[in-house]
Formats: sequence, C-alpha cells, structure tokens
Amino acid sequence: MLSLFVKIPLIWKIYTFIKKWGFSFLILFISIFLISYIHSEYISWIEVSGKKLFLGYSYVLKNILILICIGFFLLINFFKLKELKKLESIERNIDHTGSEKFKKLKAKRQSGELKSEYDRILEGSNDEK
Repeated sequence: MLSLFVKIPLIWKIYTFIKKWGFSFLILFISIFLISYIHSEYISWIEVSGKKLFLGYSYVLKNILILICIGFFLLINFFKLKELKKLESIERNIDHTGSEKFKKLKAKRQSGELKSEYDRILEGSNDEK
C-alpha cells in the first residue's frame, strides 16, 4: 500500500510530462530516426556500388541535420513555454477581475441599486439602471 502512494506521484509527473511534451519529442525522435536511417542506407549503397563519393561529408551532413532538428525542437518549445506563461498570467488576471466584478455586483444587488427584471416588474417601474 505504501509503495502505491510512492508510485502515484511519479506516475502523475510522467503523465503530465508526456502530455505536455510527448508529441514534440515524438516528432524529434522520428526525424532523428529518419535522418539516421537515410544515412545508413546511403552508406550501404556506397559499400555496394564501390564508389567513395562524399563519405566524410555525409557524416558531417547527418550531424548538422540532427543538430538543426534539435535546434528547431528547442526553439519551438521555447516559444510554446513563453505562450503558456502568457496565457497563465492572462487567466490569473481574468479570474481576479471576474471575482471583483462579482463582488461589486453582489454589493449593488444587496444595497438595492441593482434590480433584476422581475424586481422592476413587481415594482411596476420600467427604468433600467
């Protein structure tokens, strides 16, 4: 039972990490896999054909492409984090102003300044405030 309580927070952290970054990591790993696979096919083609065309350059190109993929991944996630922080701050402001507005309307309602449509009908007045 105790081990279950220890595992649940760990599982929850893994779940939130995968939910937040899983798709991005999946795209990154697929692109790195494709680059490595294409490079290995190129190397096997060179061995079969007997041509030694651009053998050293292919390793440099492969590593540059992998670094570009990682750079795009970090760049996209940097802007994603920036946007998430911006949205969280906006949500905090909205919640704060929403509760203040609710308190002001409740105070007006209790003081009698704010009347509902039913109150105006019962009083017989059609003035709107």
